[in-house]
Amino acid sequence: MLHTHFMEINRRLDVLYREQPKKKNMPKYLAQLDTTCYVCDMIENSYKRYIDTFFQLFAKEEVARDRLRNSGGCCLPHLGEVINLAPKKLGGANLHMFYEIMFDLQKKQMAKIEADLDWFVKKFDYRNHDAPWGDSKDAAERAIQRLVSDKPAGSRAEREGGKHGEV
Repeated sequence: MLHTHFMEINRRLDVLYREQPKKKNMPKYLAQLDTTCYVCDMIENSYKRYIDTFFQLFAKEEVARDRLRNSGGCCLPHLGEVINLAPKKLGGANLHMFYEIMFDLQKKQMAKIEADLDWFVKKFDYRNHDAPWGDSKDAAERAIQRLVSDKPAGSRAEREGGKHGEV
């Protein structure tokens, strides 16, 4: 990839050199050459297509809506992003349904993490020393991932293939 990125930069420089007298915003163009990244650009373009596909499937496929309903939701930064994009990508009943599903899902997931955090804190009280951890052992990690990460984790048991509630 690095090789093809350099090939593209060199191609652009050749074009720029040939058209140099015609280019009025050459400094801006040159500045873009070292501030763009082929990999980042490809990831960003793929991400935009994923978001478009996400909304298209939501609008057309009941199975996509069911999968969303049964998912673990998303981190808060991505929640904000899809909520802001939804009016541009969906309309009418689909938009209303999307908001309902997303907010219900997020409220349920956030309440679960809040309850797990509460038990996590209480577990350090000597009176709860012998009580089971339940899903709370990794609650702090899941809370942070929900707040800032693009990859929220399920419970540790879910990640390790166990039944929900097993640790």
